[in-house]
Amino acid sequence: MKLVTNFYQIIAGFLDSIGGDLGFHLRNRFYRVAGVKIAKNAKIDRFVLINQPYNLTLEEGSGIGRGGVVSAMDKLRIGKNTLIAPYCCIYDHDHKFPDMLSGYVVEKVDIGNNVWIGAHSSILKGVKIGDNSVIGAGSVVTKSIPPNCIAAGVPAKIIKRLKSAKK
Repeated sequence: MKLVTNFYQIIAGFLDSIGGDLGFHLRNRFYRVAGVKIAKNAKIDRFVLINQPYNLTLEEGSGIGRGGVVSAMDKLRIGKNTLIAPYCCIYDHDHKFPDMLSGYVVEKVDIGNNVWIGAHSSILKGVKIGDNSVIGAGSVVTKSIPPNCIAAGVPAKIIKRLKSAKK
């Protein structure tokens, strides 16, 4: 298993050096082979680290910005037309405490449709972010955010409720 992990990391590192549309295309194909359920028009930017790629779903029109970290021990979904700005971290687990070497606590993360997550934000285990929400830059999201909200801060709190779009 260690050999497979090392091979995966070497290929991912090589693809990080390729910019533009060619880089997006090659990374998408590579991550699809690695197990990511990725829509054709979703994008993974350069220098993104994806741990346990077979647990990640990236839906249509979504993207993970440069330098992001996505670590998915359980199912982690990023909804349609959701944009994750550069240098964001998304974790669906953390260490058991106080004996941190005894394993992990794992809870699913679900990021809805039409969500924007600002740069340098962290999304932690068990969080659900509702459709049409915005997470301000540098936020740490420790609890679920309902649809149509702007949340920001450490820890992130709702600072504004948005009017839902009517059809």
